[in-house]
Amino acid sequence: MSAADRLPALARAIRRVESALLDHVRAHGFDEVIVPMVEDAGVYLSDDAPRLVQDGQVMALRSDFTGPLARLVSTRWEGVDGPVRLAYRGIVFRGGHQRWQAGVEAYGTEVGPGDEEILRLALSAADALGLDDAVLVVGSVAGIEAQRPGALADPTLRDALDRRDASALTHDTCINLVDVSPDVSLLQNAIGSRLRPDPAHVRRFPYYTGIVFDLFAPGFPGPLGGGGRYDGLCARYGRPRSAVGFSLDVEMIARGRR
Repeated sequence: MSAADRLPALARAIRRVESALLDHVRAHGFDEVIVPMVEDAGVYLSDDAPRLVQDGQVMALRSDFTGPLARLVSTRWEGVDGPVRLAYRGIVFRGGHQRWQAGVEAYGTEVGPGDEEILRLALSAADALGLDDAVLVVGSVAGIEAQRPGALADPTLRDALDRRDASALTHDTCINLVDVSPDVSLLQNAIGSRLRPDPAHVRRFPYYTGIVFDLFAPGFPGPLGGGGRYDGLCARYGRPRSAVGFSLDVEMIARGRR
């Protein structure tokens, strides 16, 4: 017996969530792609991806989809100037566990309008899954970095923010919470009460450059998913391209409220 086994009832629920989500985002212009479960470890910026050696090459099990999709878009759509909108679903390996994810990535969209598109899609996807009480908690890596460049590279500050300790931003950091996220305030004005700004909100992956957000709904043990803007990833492959997206925790949603 393995803890990674999923018996028929849960397996069916996972597939239903995947299918409903993919149907919804396809209707909004996002086409599904499939990326490898194992590929060169260099596509991942964090240490979460489990490493293995294959024919002398350091490979990694997929720990997220953002790095592989940035690699795919940069090498397969290098001649496309307009926006590229992609969807995905599958297993990721993180923290010694397998997790089922599904999500979207939009490449080549502008800061502001592109962010709003993704935030609205995250909420409408939640609605399509019967989670019309879900809300977005949104912060801004760019806002923090604009006030104090390199602040998020401070391990003490980063650890505090990962614990959602907003006071860390005002202790010896000279950061004004009111001024951290003007871009988030504009998005809240556009989207409304289901968007809740939090100047101390960050996500643990190091590649985010703009807004960051998580999706929450009452009765669930944690965020149902999240994402943000990561405009620097495609430049690693020789062609800068803006990018923003989100993923949902398919299994948590499939298991339902607790």
